[in-house]
Amino acid sequence: MLGILEKLSPQDLAALGVLALALVTCLVCFPCYLAFVALTGCGPARVQSVCSYILRLAKRRSKFNYHKIDNHLYLGSLPRTMEDLEELKSLGVGAMVTLNEAWEMELSNKFVRDSCGIEHLHLPTPDFFAPKQEDIEAAVHFITAHVRKGIGVYVHCNGGKGRSAVCVICFLASFMDLSPELAYDRVISKRRIMGVFPELVAFAGWKSSRDRMLEKIEGT
Repeated sequence: MLGILEKLSPQDLAALGVLALALVTCLVCFPCYLAFVALTGCGPARVQSVCSYILRLAKRRSKFNYHKIDNHLYLGSLPRTMEDLEELKSLGVGAMVTLNEAWEMELSNKFVRDSCGIEHLHLPTPDFFAPKQEDIEAAVHFITAHVRKGIGVYVHCNGGKGRSAVCVICFLASFMDLSPELAYDRVISKRRIMGVFPELVAFAGWKSSRDRMLEKIEGT
């Protein structure tokens, strides 16, 4: 091996060095960066989306399930069929907040809105990460407007335990003038959500983001 290297020109050795550096970056540094983003929640949206896709490869597909959190408010998993949507409509649901990214969804926004007659707010958020502050505010406004009209609202992500739970907690804190703690407790009294499983990947990032959002609502 050393004999082969001795025969190479300085330019060839430099090229090998660049190649070795690229391999180290791909095989070591990039996976470490993805792990950092997954555990802390800090990183560009596209990188978060890549982390979400990789983590979901090891995640079991969620069965359709939901819980009634309050009057006209439901929190649950991703609807995948027309039958799921018809079941929701039978409960009085006429509006839906979706936190899934497009690649997760089996029913398009247009289908939900036009074919099923359900008002739809789509706020794409990578799985295992908290929604952006502006998306939280949009969700709270959307839910509030429909609940005040007596229209049922279904809020969901993939499993109905993380991204969508954040929106529901913030809505309760705002609409019912609850403290962040009481809003959180109200949700977990009706449905198991990610916050009760601190061992889950990205829990620390999700929890810190949730706490910051609730603190902002409490201060307004």
